[in-house]
Amino acid sequence: MFRKRLDRAGFKGAIVVGGIEVAWQENWQRWLLHAHVVAIGVDADAWEQLEAALEDSGTAKPVDHVPLRDPAEQLSYCVKFVSYHQPGRRLVPLPPDRLVELAEWWSRHRFEDFLFAYGARRRGGRLVVDK
Repeated sequence: MFRKRLDRAGFKGAIVVGGIEVAWQENWQRWLLHAHVVAIGVDADAWEQLEAALEDSGTAKPVDHVPLRDPAEQLSYCVKFVSYHQPGRRLVPLPPDRLVELAEWWSRHRFEDFLFAYGARRRGGRLVVDK
């Protein structure tokens, strides 16, 4: 579904890669499936179209477009597995029942299932650009 949204927003020809994760949202008592990605070759208009398309998603800030300024920190954030949540601005361990839920969900998947790639694909242990 996310790939189709990127197509419709004008991302064709761009490379978008990163990780998929879930976050517990205490206020809404729900898990939010989302992606942290690095995007290469995306027009400013495409970002605006994607933001407009996701405006009614039910998420406060569905697109957070941040320029790459600190590659080591920002890129390491793309693929991560955390067992905390953020009510407000503080990091708090997940409640035990949510932690069990998360661990059970993770256990049904392989590490590579959490990779998101658009405009590129995995070949063995490498990413190659689609032609």
